[in-house]
Amino acid sequence: VGEAVAAIELEVEAQHQLSVDAVVVGDCPLDDDLRALLAAGREAVVNSAKWSGADVVSIFVEVEPARVSLFVRDRGVGFDLDGVDGSRRGIAESIRARIARHGGTSEIRSRPGEGTEVELTVPRNQKGDRPQTGDRTGTGDRPGPGDRPGPGDRTGK
Repeated sequence: VGEAVAAIELEVEAQHQLSVDAVVVGDCPLDDDLRALLAAGREAVVNSAKWSGADVVSIFVEVEPARVSLFVRDRGVGFDLDGVDGSRRGIAESIRARIARHGGTSEIRSRPGEGTEVELTVPRNQKGDRPQTGDRTGTGDRPGPGDRPGPGDRTGK
């Protein structure tokens, strides 16, 4: 998990010319559910980089015995979640639906002028934390509308 978060940090900093501060507490091997968590988290970081106007985006990841939680925070302009055009599928598909498909939860808190916080949680693989191998795309997820490749999204693991 730690290496994948560091890759997101470096990639978004390079692509969007802003600072990404990442903190990871604990670590474990990646499986399909965690790849989906990281892909959804990356989408949230990219959204913050594009739309928040903040100079810094923060990522905090906590690996616990039963779950892994990922938080993305910015102190940018914020937005009214209810005011997001229904044709824009990034939050609905690339974050919420992706996490739900992996048995997780997502919560997005934002208000105009107050920044945004995205909280994503997925359960840990309780089978000895062995990486799952059924997904050949490397994303740990079935593609949905608005999905874009992220770190570790390679074919032929």
